[in-house]
Amino acid sequence: MTIELETRDKQYALDVVNIILCDLKLEDDPWFKVRNWRLRLIVYFIITAVFFLISLLLVIRYKNIILGICSAVFLFCAIHSYGYIYNSGRIIKELLNKGRSTYTFCKDGIEFDHHNNQKTSFQWEYFRYIKRYGTGLFFIPKKKGTAILSIPKQYEYEIKNFLVENGIALDIYD
Repeated sequence: MTIELETRDKQYALDVVNIILCDLKLEDDPWFKVRNWRLRLIVYFIITAVFFLISLLLVIRYKNIILGICSAVFLFCAIHSYGYIYNSGRIIKELLNKGRSTYTFCKDGIEFDHHNNQKTSFQWEYFRYIKRYGTGLFFIPKKKGTAILSIPKQYEYEIKNFLVENGIALDIYD
């Protein structure tokens, strides 16, 4: 079975980023509730940036070392969360501009071909289960911190039929 992808929409790209941001948790617990982690990071960044500015103003006014340490901690938290936001934005932009991709399903595994720069093969033993979230199906690996394969949800019926026909035991979780 072969699946051809030409374009990806913005919601699918956001769903991929949300899965990436909580991938280690998903590898442990298939029932983990995925939420909009990118939005949470943006809110966290705004809160830490505001607290940094308030504590910086208090340091300037009172010249207290404890407030200076608090300012440094808030600055570190704001920079750390901004890094996640920046990188997730890069991933979204890359997914939207990716172009044509081909997924080839066979009895041995899945072969992903991006035609421009990458061709990757995954064996069925590599995956633990399939997570259904938002507009995509995500093949969650058994090993922590390794690649997650994502396919738009519109191909769910074909994938289920292929798995049943070939006797591949991968469960799909919501």
